[in-house]
Amino acid sequence: MSKRASMKPAVSFLFAAILACPIAVLAAPGDGGGGGGGTAPDYGDMFVLLRAANGVPILTPETTAIDPETGLEVPAGSCQQPIALPSDTCPVTCSEGVPCLVPLDPITCGVAVGYETCTQEVDFSRMNVARAPAAVMDRQLADVVVNLATADCITLDPAGRLVYTSQDINDSDGDGVTLEYISSAVDSPLQNLAIYKEMILRGELGDPADPIELPQPFTGYGYLDTAAKGLGAASDKGGSINVDLVVYLNQILGLPDLETTNLGAPICINVRQEVQGVVQLVEKCFLNYAGYGYERSETYSALPYPAYIPQDNPLDGWFEYLALYPDVTGPDGEPLFWIVEGPILPAVFPDTDTTDLDDFLPGFEDGNIGGLAQAADDARAVIDFMHTNPVLIGYETPLTCGAPHVTAYDVSISPDSGLQVPVRMVFGTEREGTVAVANAGPDAASGVVTVTGANSNGLTLVGPMQFTFNDLAAGASQSWPFPIELNANVTWVPWAIFWTATVTAEDDVNPANNTVTEVTRIFR
Repeated sequence: MSKRASMKPAVSFLFAAILACPIAVLAAPGDGGGGGGGTAPDYGDMFVLLRAANGVPILTPETTAIDPETGLEVPAGSCQQPIALPSDTCPVTCSEGVPCLVPLDPITCGVAVGYETCTQEVDFSRMNVARAPAAVMDRQLADVVVNLATADCITLDPAGRLVYTSQDINDSDGDGVTLEYISSAVDSPLQNLAIYKEMILRGELGDPADPIELPQPFTGYGYLDTAAKGLGAASDKGGSINVDLVVYLNQILGLPDLETTNLGAPICINVRQEVQGVVQLVEKCFLNYAGYGYERSETYSALPYPAYIPQDNPLDGWFEYLALYPDVTGPDGEPLFWIVEGPILPAVFPDTDTTDLDDFLPGFEDGNIGGLAQAADDARAVIDFMHTNPVLIGYETPLTCGAPHVTAYDVSISPDSGLQVPVRMVFGTEREGTVAVANAGPDAASGVVTVTGANSNGLTLVGPMQFTFNDLAAGASQSWPFPIELNANVTWVPWAIFWTATVTAEDDVNPANNTVTEVTRIFR
């Protein structure tokens, strides 16, 4: 393990490209732009819309109008109202203090002729990974749950991202006995989106019977704070997160279509729009974030959690980042740097008119979905700052766990190859099957694999057979062959054998991947 010196002198660094970065980064929200991609949405599905504080679109007044083609009076209004972005190609004129709206055709709810360039599309950037098949996100969720469940401790970094830390053996000196802490922040966009989705669905991670205990340094909001930080970590560092993006992301994930989530029942309204060439009322639903609130000062006066900077006297709300001497270079012209330790708020969210931390409060204090979007965007801003001003390897303050190491691992049977049996088998013959178990670690595993073959009524035909493994190393696997015999001991011929293989181990943190089933068809 690299040890940081107690003093942080200015030293030279050869990799100037990494250090050629500004001292500070101001995180300012953007206006969006660029398409959402994927399947072409119905009108308005990916546009910035006029919305109420709960994220539900404010519709145009319900009325009637004369259809110019038939001359008949028809229903009109109840349209989602896009917000205009005036430009050289958009003729909308906006007044201060009044929403800048795109003119619509009240019958079709389409953009009025001549104003097609006035709408703003929401930019998903790398959060487009939310369009991945559900199975992909499920695998990512399983991976991050295992990492968290097998960690010696879980903490929060300065942005609020989940960090898992475990002890490991460092044999750099050849004695093989030195313990060091290995820490990793959950940085993958898909894993963070999976965390967000799971927080909305369940409000917790891991086995429902024994959920993972997540750090909650903030008061009152718990799982929604974790959800917001997941969104922030999933987004582009230099982008922005706003209410429209959160609403559309929920739609892509299919969350508002559920009868209920951990947020309760969704809010549903009827919207007029064109569906396969016919304008009709369509029900649209939205998650209900009522009751959520966010205060920037409270959040970033409590992160990272628990505090560990400065090392000798940790202070709440302090982090560390790289700074360059602006006018001083080394002997060969290389940049010189030092590591700054100080509060997060004035560094990432500066206010040049004050040094009072209470003045960094703003954020979005009205709560609801706007508060969640602001919380997510603030997390994104802190991540952006840390990536732009990175503490170099070997100079970071070490993160340690107060808790002792606890044995944990993830043993599994692969659904693809963990249980191999004949697809077809003739009655009276003998064949062989194979079962294999793998250990993802981090510790060595011991346990038992049980294999049973039964008929369609659950009557056991083969087994149960048990295979024991001891001290199976992390990253290793072990397999066992077993005979399959259907002979004179069976007085009738089943049409199939239904196999079940299950691995059990005392310190396994992920029982979801412990059982596999297969079928062997039997012929005379």
